[in-house]
Amino acid sequence: MSAAAATFGEERRRLDPFGRAAVSLFAVPPVVFLILAFVVPLSVVLGAAVFDGDGVSVSRYAAFFAQEGNRTMVLNTFVYGVVTALVCAALGFPLGYAIARAGRRMQVTLIVLTFLPLCTSIIVKAFAITLILKSNGPVNSLLLMMGVVDEPVRLIFTRTALFVGSMNAFLPFAVLPVFAVLAERGRDLEEAAASLGCSPAFTLFHVVIPTAFPGIVAGFSIVAAQAISAYVVPTLLIGDRFRVLARGAYDAYVLNDGAGAAVAATILLALSLGVVACANRLSGRAERPA
Repeated sequence: MSAAAATFGEERRRLDPFGRAAVSLFAVPPVVFLILAFVVPLSVVLGAAVFDGDGVSVSRYAAFFAQEGNRTMVLNTFVYGVVTALVCAALGFPLGYAIARAGRRMQVTLIVLTFLPLCTSIIVKAFAITLILKSNGPVNSLLLMMGVVDEPVRLIFTRTALFVGSMNAFLPFAVLPVFAVLAERGRDLEEAAASLGCSPAFTLFHVVIPTAFPGIVAGFSIVAAQAISAYVVPTLLIGDRFRVLARGAYDAYVLNDGAGAAVAATILLALSLGVVACANRLSGRAERPA
């Protein structure tokens, strides 16, 4: 037994020549960077929000929520983030499934077409949406040509423009997790269901969607976190007609209200973490056997 253990130890050292202690050193730079770039700034922002002249206090949060405009801003941020994530998850699932089940050449083409927009600045994409939806843009021109409307419809600086632009910006982040999950697990379960005589609809709802559900939830979480904290897209596509927390934090900072900006930023972070945590909890319950 001891000889076998010694042989195992030698084999392990041969496969891991650096040793655990040496390998763990590789984690030091990213951990230090994470502390300096995330933990320290977050601690400063949280301190500015909860500390006043008398010590720890939630008075700034009470004053924030006492204003109706701020409560509306929080609600707008929540609705915007959740609705955008739900729509992107609903659209991302069929696209991710199509990419995962496509042939090799078609799969590469679809991946490039799906993720190519990520190579473009979000500001450029937001301006592109404004050009498409403006009064003399392609959408209104098409509606007028088809006789659907008699005069140009105001589409820009509306919630329609906001959600269309948001889906254009965030949809790839909902596709990738679905594609990754389905590509990893293959199509064995689908073929087994087909061999047992299951209909395509039954296979879709009882095999494909449960298999892809972790990817759907992951995509929802990623999109929700980005949409909730988005500043550029809401500012360019709807402006002050639909104020969100990121815009509120920026405005407070510009007005030299550091404490107000810190309060808005921490509420935004808590809102984002809350939505993601609820989504992950739902995913865990769905995967738990009955």
